[in-house]
Amino acid sequence: MAYKHGVYINEDSTSIVAPVEVESAMPVFFVTAPVHLSENPYGVTNVPKLVFTYSEAVSAFGFSGKKEIWDKYTSCEVIQSMFSLYGVSPCVIVNVLDPGKHKEDVTGESVTLRGYSGIIEADGVLKDTVKIKNGGGYYILGKHYTVSFNDDGFAVINAVSDADDGISEDSVLEISYTRLKPEEADIFDIIGGFNDETGKNEGFELISEIFPRFRKIPCQIAAPGFSSSPAVAAVMETKTKNINGCFNAVALVDLPTIDEKGNHIKYSDIVKWKNDNNYTGANMIACYPETELDGYKYHLSAQTAGCIALTDYENDGVPYVSPSNHSLKINGLVYGDGEEFILPKEQADYLNGNGIVTAINFTNGWTAWGNRTAVYPSSSDVKDCFIPTRRMFNWLGNSIVTNYLAKVDYPLLRRTIETIVDSIGMWLNGLASRECILGGSIEFLDGENPTTDLIDGTVRFRVKFAPPSPMRDIEFTLEYDSSYLSDLF
Repeated sequence: MAYKHGVYINEDSTSIVAPVEVESAMPVFFVTAPVHLSENPYGVTNVPKLVFTYSEAVSAFGFSGKKEIWDKYTSCEVIQSMFSLYGVSPCVIVNVLDPGKHKEDVTGESVTLRGYSGIIEADGVLKDTVKIKNGGGYYILGKHYTVSFNDDGFAVINAVSDADDGISEDSVLEISYTRLKPEEADIFDIIGGFNDETGKNEGFELISEIFPRFRKIPCQIAAPGFSSSPAVAAVMETKTKNINGCFNAVALVDLPTIDEKGNHIKYSDIVKWKNDNNYTGANMIACYPETELDGYKYHLSAQTAGCIALTDYENDGVPYVSPSNHSLKINGLVYGDGEEFILPKEQADYLNGNGIVTAINFTNGWTAWGNRTAVYPSSSDVKDCFIPTRRMFNWLGNSIVTNYLAKVDYPLLRRTIETIVDSIGMWLNGLASRECILGGSIEFLDGENPTTDLIDGTVRFRVKFAPPSPMRDIEFTLEYDSSYLSDLF
């Protein structure tokens, strides 16, 4: 080592900024992941993982920076969007890509070594399945060769040069391996259900396991790309209600940009498609079209989930502010095939008026655009048709459940009733003083609590509150005032 005398500087590559935590918007993503690049390829299928950091997510699910395979592995855009672009956590990720089912076996392939290394130029290679023929047998993994991955996600065979009876330099190897086929993971894997053979839940059925596993309430449900299937969206909207019998969430769904014949679905046609395919739920946020950043495509649902979480964080974790007109981390809109999508503001407004969230590039740069849930305009009930008011009802209800579940099975005493009324009343007053709500109250009413119900242990409270509506339409009237002509004299 060279003798040193003086002051020296070393540089490290830039690390990911630690994400901020916000639980009022915790998303649950259902994805396909490049599990061959993860630490445990066979242990993350239909197993919900709560992740707080980029490195945690990459370790659990793998990650690829190859733009051309992001459509196959939707976890990549989710991990990049949540942790790198928006810097928010936590989120739950559920991978449905099964290396035991969505795979193919490859035999008789040749790899030429350059020195003692050679590349298997195929996506999704499961490195523990790579076998190298040695006459009538096989070389031994770990003794004669190792397998790693390069930056392109390709498996690299590295021969051990000093192994006994090992692989020669510059050899042509006959190999076999198993590779993932992510294109075989379909909407039925995402929808899932209860598997009688394994006795376990799969796909969306795992939503009911999130709170028991992690003590975290699922607040947003997303399946980027897959949610453009009406069957998937319908199940998602159903699953947002009565989670574990008491919680509610919103579903972020993508409307398609390409039809079955490969044609673009333009903004003028997507409204009819939305209605015809029943994307009209009160707990549903319909997103259209797709987005692009530095050549990478993101489904708008993934970006919106991050935008909502960051907006909540900036407002003390209370979801009373709309994500509309807040910055998106994009530099363009695209169709699913990558072609640029130009959307003037008046066309974006038309989509908003039909319950569709989109994005515009206007005075504030690229922002989310649209306050309406998918139920609009078929319903104009303020608690359902505005995104922030719908989410406030979900959040307030979820908060009451988690805070007052401990009171269940307490003796029915006046003191207990007063404690609940006083504590919730103080909480609502605090929200009102912070202007998160316009006002709120709680009552224990005689008419809603008949003697027969009280004897049977049923107690009812009425909570009233008013979240502020977003100022979606601000109008100024300009008038010519001729009296100012007198200033000329």
